[in-house]
Parts: sequence; structure tokens; C-alpha cells
Amino acid sequence: MRPETEFFPARAAASLPMLAEASALSLDLLPPETLAPGELARWARLSERSMGANVFALDWFMGAALHHCTRGTRIHLAVVRQADGEWLGALPLALGSRIGRAPVPHWHGWRATNQFLGGPLVASGAEKAFWQALLAGLDDRPGAAFALMCEGLAADDPATLALVAAATEGERRLWVPHRAERPARRARSGTVRVSPALKKTRSRLASLERRLVREVGDVTIELHPAHCDPENWIENFLALEKAGWKGNGGSALACEPCNAALFRETVREGHRRGIVRLASLAAGGRVLAMTTWFECSGRGFGFKMAHDETARRHAPGRLLMRAVAENLAGDPALAFDTCNAAGSTPDPFWPDRRQVVDCVVAIGSRARRGVLAGAMGAAQFWRDLAQG
Repeated sequence: MRPETEFFPARAAASLPMLAEASALSLDLLPPETLAPGELARWARLSERSMGANVFALDWFMGAALHHCTRGTRIHLAVVRQADGEWLGALPLALGSRIGRAPVPHWHGWRATNQFLGGPLVASGAEKAFWQALLAGLDDRPGAAFALMCEGLAADDPATLALVAAATEGERRLWVPHRAERPARRARSGTVRVSPALKKTRSRLASLERRLVREVGDVTIELHPAHCDPENWIENFLALEKAGWKGNGGSALACEPCNAALFRETVREGHRRGIVRLASLAAGGRVLAMTTWFECSGRGFGFKMAHDETARRHAPGRLLMRAVAENLAGDPALAFDTCNAAGSTPDPFWPDRRQVVDCVVAIGSRARRGVLAGAMGAAQFWRDLAQG
């Protein structure tokens, strides 16, 4: 557990613009299930001002997650509000009792299982003001909490850099108890060089595709048309995923009504807005793999993939991913986060790595912050001791 902020580019954090002064802002903790129509409209307008840096935080995605996936957890929607009532930023919060093995009551940023990035929804350029107002508000009414914990933050996201800057300028301790990397592709200009690893992977997949054609039939890749209803595609995806090991293990979307409902609603709404992409691979007329991702504001976010495990020797999921990656290669300015599980192995189709971190920030009085520092230090001491 490294307690300092050297993990983040300090210069980038310090240079972030701030469009609003924290002193002119206020914090409300709202029950998301009873938001009035006017507040829902403010939430939607905030999404438009956020420039889509995190698709999973947008009002239509987060609203669906809060509706379907809280499982009885009491959630407070922390809203930083401007003087005119408009929302500058929002972050769902819930109370937690432990940080790792340390018994530390805290506020933590809530997200559903299938929201692959954490962090707030914030008006672009106002990230630091948001955190300053949120942290100051939690200082005034911390309840039983000693900290704010946000999990699954992209280390290169302006909102994450702004959190580091706000903590540093406010003389708050910030810890990074967990970090991971996953395959991604940074935005580029011009032609991208083909690496030897990518050439080798392409050759191997071409061989697998030829064998698939011989043994099953012609291979086709289909991108679901934007003008066609996605309902059949959605149900076919859920059935394909459930038929495999995820279904046997109980982790398929269709095994949990709340997760299936979130998938259905967000794919429908993403399709309506023109930002979801649905692709399928078939051989001999039989669908063997399906995948979904989002594209908005120059960014792509992987969502869910499923494949027919009876055809796994032909690697239909990898064949479909090859098609998706090469299609996206036609737009090198699009940054893409695969949203793969933590610790995913490097992938030649996605040559970069995106770092995702958890952050713990002190809140409350000086005495509370001292107690938190002692608890976090003790947790690190026992971790180091256990590791020899």
C-alpha cells in the first residue's frame, strides 16, 4: 500500500483547469430512488457537460445501475451543486466498514458489478472544484466515516488527477491500496506500426479461421445495424453467455435478474443514443461469438462478450475481437479501454496498458485523520510482515 501520490503525474494534476470555485458550491446527499423530474433533468444535463470521460458514470447508465443493482444497499447520491442549482458533479456513495482488512468506517463510491470504471460524473474542466466541495462537505458531516474510498479509477482520467490535486492542496493524506493494469489503446495520430507480436497473432488466428471454415462453414462478421431493434440480439447474447461456463458457475448475466436487467436497459438506451456497438461472428450460419462496446466522445469502452464453448478450439471470441480491433484501427484517434478483468495478460490487439487504482482520502477533523493514518499504517505493517 503506497501512501503517497507519486503514482500520478503531479504536473498534469496541478495544471488541471478549474471552472468553478469550491466556495461557491454546495453538497447535497440525495436519495436516488426519489429524484424529482427537475433533478433528473439536471443529471442528464451534467452528462452532456461531462464529455463522456466515463460512460459508466453517465446518468442513463448509473441511473439504471442504481435502479436494478443496489440489492437493498442504502445509497446516497452525493451531488455538488452550483449556485444556480445545476449539478457540477455526482457520485453515488454508500457506507462501508472495512478498507481491506482494516476496520475503518468510510464512505465509498458505489458502482454495480458490471460498471467497469468507478469515479464521479463531473462537468469537464470542473473536476478539482468538485472534489474540493465534496471533501469539504464530508468534513462537515462525516457521520461515522473516517475516509472516502473510490475504487476502479482510471489513473489517467482528469477526475482522478483532480482528486490527487485536491487532496494534496488540502493537506489530506491519500493512499492507493490497490492498483492494476488492463489492455487498452491510446489515441494516436497517423499510421500505427504493426508489432511482431501482432503479426504472429494475426497469422495464428488466420489459421484458426481457415480451419473453422473447413470444419463448420463460411465465417461472417456482422455489426448490428443502427436502425434495427436490438431486442433479439440482447436475448441471444444472454442465452449464449448462459450456455457456457459462466452459466454453469452462476456468474452469467442471465443468472442474476438484476444484472440481466442492467444489461438490457443499458444496451437499449445505448442503441437509442447511437453509442453502443453490437457485433457477432457466425460460421456456417451459426452464431459462435457476440460482443458489445460503447463509443462516445472519442473514447471506447469494452462491455460484455460471450462465445460458444463447443467451438472453443476455433477461438471464435478471439476471431471476433480481431475483427473489432482491426475495425477500430481505422480510427486511431479513438482511445479504447478493454475493461478487461484486473491483471489481464497483454494483448497485441490492444498494445497499451491502462492503470486502474483505488484511492482512500482522509476526511473529517484532524483527530479523525490521525486515527485513519494509524489504521492505514497498521494495515500496511501487517501486510508487509505477512509477505516476509
